[in-house]
Amino acid sequence: MSFGTGQMEDRITVNDTKTWGIIDWLNIKKGIPLLEVYADGSADLIDYIATQLLKDKYNRYQLLVPNSKEKPISTFQADPQNLANLVDVANDFLDRSEGDRQLEELAAYLSI
Repeated sequence: MSFGTGQMEDRITVNDTKTWGIIDWLNIKKGIPLLEVYADGSADLIDYIATQLLKDKYNRYQLLVPNSKEKPISTFQADPQNLANLVDVANDFLDRSEGDRQLEELAAYLSI
């Protein structure tokens, strides 16, 4: 079983990075792009391998957590504003009927 909480929304393009130096790749204000790229690639690879090895026994629950421009969240930032945004987004997700349905479906699967 695998759990997902979202996906990268802001893709980094070649044009974006043409003039980047090491500081740009490690820039905290940009969400540390180098770590974002590694994490996204790693997650995709693990999902692919698990699908190939486990076939129909592999279950992935992708609970899409919305990320907005008003309340951006980053996996690699632990500053108070990012953590507050993460809590708000999680609460918004739980308040939506779709969030409830996904969590109920997951609970039913786990209780088998």
